[in-house]
Amino acid sequence: MADYGILADFSTYLLERFRESLCPGLLAAREMVALNGPDLQESEAVLNLYLYDARESPEYSSSASMPLLGEAQGNPLAVTAYYIAYCSRHTQTPAGALTEHRILGKVFQTIQSMEPVEIFRIHEMADKRDQPVPVSFSMLKLTEKRDLWNAFSQPLRPAVYFQGGPLWIGTGKPVGAVRVRQTEVKGL
Repeated sequence: MADYGILADFSTYLLERFRESLCPGLLAAREMVALNGPDLQESEAVLNLYLYDARESPEYSSSASMPLLGEAQGNPLAVTAYYIAYCSRHTQTPAGALTEHRILGKVFQTIQSMEPVEIFRIHEMADKRDQPVPVSFSMLKLTEKRDLWNAFSQPLRPAVYFQGGPLWIGTGKPVGAVRVRQTEVKGL
């Protein structure tokens, strides 16, 4: 069962996968792919990966869907993380339009070929019995995409929308600890 840091570890894993697929081919340096938000004005990054939402996944709340550690960890929370991968217009070394299209095409290819993520390999609190996490494309309507970019005070731009989940987050409470309230010692 994952701890609270799973979102950061999962995002870092995705970032590394994109860096591996894009650098040094389409982009010269690994720093040109980064975790950044649309409001960042100056950066070396050409491709930005942005976690724009993380929400509970009620479809996984049944006990049949929970990983094997669910009972031992209390009631874990199933969370789906939603991402945007987009090319920055504020980078110090902007890519041309065709290069941006190639970059986004490579992002599509990387997501499409990605195997489900073995959480125990990327997160120290996870166990080998935790379920692998699939990464898939988000099926947002054009109006939803426009609303999302309007919330960033930015015009709609070409981007890849994808998600990963369920990520199972434990309660953070110690499990199995029994407090001794009274004891009796005989023979003293």
